[in-house]
Amino acid sequence: MILDRLKMHKVLVTSIATLSLAVGFSAADAYAEVKTLSYAAANPPGPSGINNTLKWWAEKIREQTDGALAIEFFHMGSLVKLKDALEGVSSGVADIAYVIPAYTPSRLPLWNIATTSQGPADEWIAVESWSRIRDNTPAIEVEERRNNLKYIGHYSLGPVVLLSRDRPYLSPDDFNGDKVRLPGSYARAAREQGWDVTSVNLTFSDVYTGLERGTIDGTMTYMGHIPTYRHHEVASHLVEPDVGQNMNTIVMNRDTWDGLSAEEQAVFDALRDELLQRLAKGNIEERQTVREQLKTDPENPVQFHAIDDAQRGQWERGMSRATTEKVAQSTKYAPTATGINERYMGMLEQVEQEIANRGYPWETR
Repeated sequence: MILDRLKMHKVLVTSIATLSLAVGFSAADAYAEVKTLSYAAANPPGPSGINNTLKWWAEKIREQTDGALAIEFFHMGSLVKLKDALEGVSSGVADIAYVIPAYTPSRLPLWNIATTSQGPADEWIAVESWSRIRDNTPAIEVEERRNNLKYIGHYSLGPVVLLSRDRPYLSPDDFNGDKVRLPGSYARAAREQGWDVTSVNLTFSDVYTGLERGTIDGTMTYMGHIPTYRHHEVASHLVEPDVGQNMNTIVMNRDTWDGLSAEEQAVFDALRDELLQRLAKGNIEERQTVREQLKTDPENPVQFHAIDDAQRGQWERGMSRATTEKVAQSTKYAPTATGINERYMGMLEQVEQEIANRGYPWETR
């Protein structure tokens, strides 16, 4: 069973040298009792918009609990594999983890709506919009509690981009029968719209080899993942459809949460708003930095291809169909999903207008 395998994996991981990015202990802390909470992550360690923010967050928790709490990060699925993250944190194998709701749509049908294949390609707009929806939708917290979870925060990986070997995919018409790694929503859109593409399911760690050997011709990915996994070494054309977002949620095991003092719980809750802003700001800035790095890479430059309104419209129509099907799937498990999604779409428009008028919150502080 998954749970037994996860528990055995935890014993193995904690018995060897950890691959974690941990908040260090000072000499003064050596005699203090410190409660260390594990954080399971699938992404690599090292500097990134997400990792830098989580390091700041862990330091704040340590500081504001007077050293009573520490966060230890287990990267690259070394504690819990990403596809098992929900079960891992729900069961307590990991104290904290980030979860991709799309991997478990029957258990997190409302959270699955947070990942949208429509709307603006801006991390903060999506994060803030979903935050407002969640805070005013008790059914979402019920869903969290049903899975033994305490909500800590959420962040968007940003919009998907299309990276390809031999030619750019300016619109779905350009697939021309190619073999392309497509995530769930895009695979659904390809099926619904009849795109001439062979959808391939690969993990990020296998994409490099697939592109290098030509077993796949392209991949949908995220800007920040390209240099991390060195995919620009084996593919050189990039298109940004600028449609939708992919949302992850950061959750804590509910029993772990209940074991914290009221003061410790208050520290997590008080840090939430700044955590969300820093995660979004870090990803937005990282996307721009990576874009310039890829364009000017001396050995493996990537050619960026602009698309026009008609081409973007083709992507949007395809993703609209995919969203309709996904929401219908969520409704099977949560009848309120359709109404929540409609409110979410409206909130995306509202927040987008607010940002256009006033800018990002970190710009106006």
